[in-house]
Amino acid sequence: MFLFARIKGHLSRKAKTASPACRKIPSGILPEGKAPFPVKYLETCLKAGFFVIIFIMLNQKLVMAACKAKRVLNLADCKTASSILIRPVGPALGDAVMATGYLSQLKQALPHAKIGIVIEARNKDLFANTPFNTHLITDSLLSAWKNRHQWDVFLDFSTTFSTRRILFAELLDPKMAITVEKPPKGSYTMASVHSFDLYCPINPKIHFRNWLELTPYQFAAQFPAQYQLNPPKVNKHPLPDKTCILVCPQGSTRALNPVALAQAIAKADNGNLVFRFLNLPPDSPYLAALNQYAPHACIQNIASHTVEDFLANVFFADAIFSIDTASVHIACAYHKKLTALYANYPLNLWQAAPILSDDTEWVIPNEPAQSGSDFSAYTSQLLLNALQRLIQRTQAEQP
Repeated sequence: MFLFARIKGHLSRKAKTASPACRKIPSGILPEGKAPFPVKYLETCLKAGFFVIIFIMLNQKLVMAACKAKRVLNLADCKTASSILIRPVGPALGDAVMATGYLSQLKQALPHAKIGIVIEARNKDLFANTPFNTHLITDSLLSAWKNRHQWDVFLDFSTTFSTRRILFAELLDPKMAITVEKPPKGSYTMASVHSFDLYCPINPKIHFRNWLELTPYQFAAQFPAQYQLNPPKVNKHPLPDKTCILVCPQGSTRALNPVALAQAIAKADNGNLVFRFLNLPPDSPYLAALNQYAPHACIQNIASHTVEDFLANVFFADAIFSIDTASVHIACAYHKKLTALYANYPLNLWQAAPILSDDTEWVIPNEPAQSGSDFSAYTSQLLLNALQRLIQRTQAEQP
């Protein structure tokens, strides 16, 4: 409060010493004797900010105080549950595609159960393109309240605590709330947060699509965790009369070296290829490198602003050449010719590997990576070799 008073006094002095022209305010806007609008506005902001800070300091304890005590579960009831709501590991498109793996298992293990998924704006349209007739529940506290007492089981696969997710489980109030182990976050610990009745240990070597194995629903793991997406109905970007390779060189936190990729494309091009990219901005280093090192290659840069359009670009391409991102898992769902480029980082290889098949080549450099986002080991030669193999097996099956 002392700091707030000092700032308020400073602003008032500034207003009094400002030139009349600066302090002149049109009549009728402020009552007589009131401070000029900017000072009053800033005073209001400071007061609001002060209370926000206090709330942030106290809200974790208030949330925990409002939560009910844990219930004693009869895990046998999981097999007879008539409704199961799932929160995926994360909101990204790749997380959503991998979630279709355990949705598929549940649908096969419990064909008569109502299955729901908690959605966000980023993954809403992707889950709407699944064949499961899944109930889509918006990730909001209002939605949780509207669905209160309507679900037998809530499976929360998120890996960190947050106030919003804790309150969501509390407002939803299912018969059983099951989640995975989470590291402490402020006042939130597995011992203090009682919104979940059971914390399941995480095995880092289990793929995200197989996370039912961590829960009382491990009996569903007898069924294959296959990704399933509906095929797109429309292709807004007709393919040229050449083999189309969809190139996905970057994700939200990872990227291939633009020069190394451009050099590989220049050497792999056989005149009967088109290399398609999505949403590269005009100042993209990839476009600059392609113009410099692969000026004769047929390059397309397609604007793809919706999930449906993204799915269509993957579905209608002849082959996919992609780093570890959503396009890898979408290509697996559609059984496309795929070269999946991953960093040599064990945790990422265990939890987010592509589904291996005759259509998929999984490329991992020999050099260990510092993280799942470290693609520094991908040289021009390594990319060239992988790209040539993809082109060869794709064109070998074309008429």
